[in-house]
Amino acid sequence: MIPQKRRNRQRGQLSANIFRELWGAVAMLMVLIVIGTADMTTFAQRDAYRIYEEIGSTEKSLVVLENAGHNVYVDNCPDMIEMFPDLYGMCSDDVWDLDRAHDLINHFTAAALRSQFYDDPAAADALADGAAAFTGVSMISTP
Repeated sequence: MIPQKRRNRQRGQLSANIFRELWGAVAMLMVLIVIGTADMTTFAQRDAYRIYEEIGSTEKSLVVLENAGHNVYVDNCPDMIEMFPDLYGMCSDDVWDLDRAHDLINHFTAAALRSQFYDDPAAADALADGAAAFTGVSMISTP
């Protein structure tokens, strides 16, 4: 049996190798990364910015939602959450109204898809570096 430490190291190495292969494969695709600066699960500096810099794609955008946490992407809390108030944090965000956050995430996602699959110049413009004209949103893009 492989000791626990060694198994974890092997898994980590396997993950790194898989990502290196995938990063090379996505060099031909447009990449959109959306991250919240208050995400304590997927840290912006450790994960999103690093992936953005290292990924081989020539067309890529990084959308940053200021002070958004990890759950900014999930559906709104169901009505029954009132029965389980301790779970409210799993379907809400401390700063962002989820409906507005979802509107922005959908906006950038639709722009990326339209730009990639329909060669839509207006969609490409919406993803241009610095084009995010929304309070609490910043974006960097290449090209």
